[in-house]
Amino acid sequence: MGTEPSKLEACAQEISRLVETFSGQEQANKQSLQQLAGNSGIFCAAGIRVLAAGPVSSGLRYLVQLLTKNRVLTVGLLDPKTCTTTEAVAACRVAVESGTQLISALEIALTQALQASSSSQNSARILRILDLLAASGAQSSWNSFQLELMAYPDKMVRSKAALLIGRNVRNLAWIGRRLVDRDPRVQASAVEALWGNRDPEAQALLAAAMKSKNNRVAANAALGLYRISDSRAVPALLEMMCHPDPVFRLSALWAIGQTEDSRFLPALQSQFQASEGKTRLAIAGAMSRIRRRERHAATRGPLQFHGLRAVLEPEGRRRLTFALSGDGDLGGLTRAEFALWEGQQIVDNYEVQSVSNPAVIIAGFVTPQFSSDGEPCAPALLNGLNRCLALKRPGDLWRIDRYPAESSAAEPEGSGMSVLPYDDAVVTAEVKMRHGCLADPGLIAKLIPIATPADRLAPGLVAAVERQCQALTKHSGKRHLFVFLHDMDHELTREPVIARLKSLARDSSIVFHAICHDAAAPWGAFQEFFLSNPEGSFEEAAPSALEEKLAESYAQLLNRYEVSYSLPPAAEPGSVLIKVSSQQGAGQAEFALAAPAPPIVIPAPSPAIEEALEAEPAAISS
Repeated sequence: MGTEPSKLEACAQEISRLVETFSGQEQANKQSLQQLAGNSGIFCAAGIRVLAAGPVSSGLRYLVQLLTKNRVLTVGLLDPKTCTTTEAVAACRVAVESGTQLISALEIALTQALQASSSSQNSARILRILDLLAASGAQSSWNSFQLELMAYPDKMVRSKAALLIGRNVRNLAWIGRRLVDRDPRVQASAVEALWGNRDPEAQALLAAAMKSKNNRVAANAALGLYRISDSRAVPALLEMMCHPDPVFRLSALWAIGQTEDSRFLPALQSQFQASEGKTRLAIAGAMSRIRRRERHAATRGPLQFHGLRAVLEPEGRRRLTFALSGDGDLGGLTRAEFALWEGQQIVDNYEVQSVSNPAVIIAGFVTPQFSSDGEPCAPALLNGLNRCLALKRPGDLWRIDRYPAESSAAEPEGSGMSVLPYDDAVVTAEVKMRHGCLADPGLIAKLIPIATPADRLAPGLVAAVERQCQALTKHSGKRHLFVFLHDMDHELTREPVIARLKSLARDSSIVFHAICHDAAAPWGAFQEFFLSNPEGSFEEAAPSALEEKLAESYAQLLNRYEVSYSLPPAAEPGSVLIKVSSQQGAGQAEFALAAPAPPIVIPAPSPAIEEALEAEPAAISS
């Protein structure tokens, strides 16, 4: 089916044009494609090239129908003169996604190839058919051809079969038997078939294979353990990188490059200067992959660490807690996307846990509305809300209630309960249906700087809180309410007010967060209320720090993580560096560990005091 490149290119371009404009002029394009199909050789090769470029569309579906109707699709996919294996596999996926069944035809071709005399050409055909079967989603085929494939004389065929059968059948006993095959290629492929399998038995097979005397088997096993976050993988790869046998070193460097993990960079940089030849090139290649991933992660935007706390626990275990913010949801980062050092020592055995990352957050904000533009807290509060908005996830809901900064907190109970707290310009039917809770960041951004009309303001702080609680409980999700405490009012310290707030918190399942700028005020009872829930917070901030405090408090609601690890008992605590490199962005933070508080030691009473206690207990107790 070989064709002239110029004719093939021209035909592919015309088919691509007809496919792209198919939905707008279906009948005319169908006729044009049918005319092109008259030259079956060029049409098949050009059509497969267009299919490989995808994605599925109505035009591509019709193209698949034509190729199938003319009985050239399977023939073309199997012919190396028509297309490369890469093009064939991509086109096969698109054809299957379009609803075309290719498995039966491929199974017939495989049966014929296995029955033919062994040759390099026939082996290449079998390998191509196996790739196409894998792309077509075949499942039962692997059991049907298992014995014939594993008995085939060609090593490459047996190796490919071990990988595809092991990956698709997922029979751990079968894979285990391949790990003692006489051919190391088969062993290495069987190990690769285990990648991503978190079954304890699969993990045990990988750990055993990591001790193999074959470099490819050992490196594949280490990489497999790395991909399921097994702590043994990193030290094993570092050790293999220094193996006396150069083939082991090269395999380790290949596996390290595949991890794209920046934890390996210091070791690679150290080895680079002392290496030469193929090893030096392999080190350079591994470092290039890691740095390329770091650069790519950086282009997705910076990640910021918030509320970072690092504690050295009494038994020596380190525990870090923090929240991340960036572009999008960061709640699903994996262990492999974190890298850790303490002092100059790489941390390879650590645990990463996502902490309290709810699917939906319902956030309320209660803020004062200032009558004077000269109030220093006003711009800081608006900037803080905008910074929080930048962190908001698309599905989360917000509601903002304001109360007059100059009013008393002792407003009548239940006042202003049903009023939406916005100007009519933003009160749409959807806003009413959601009880003033908004998801659209564009609408919220318009709302933040707009003053609330006087008749929509809550009479006071407690009424605003009550109004918020009533609205937030209409929605399902994790509920948080941020309350900005302005000038202290003695009414707020009255027990009935505190009792009313406690009742609201209890009945609405809302976590309260307070930010106050008057640190000298007697906020004691209020502070106790806000901190009564372990998730709640109470922050004091000068006007200049208000913006940062509000953004920091909000950031800690989502994308929270806990990282814990241990170092050898003799290790001295040092500065800790943590890096994140992911598809969502990259960032790092460095900090010092805080030692645990020393235990309180109560000294034993002296003999004189003990005698006094025994002699005159009544006098001492009084």
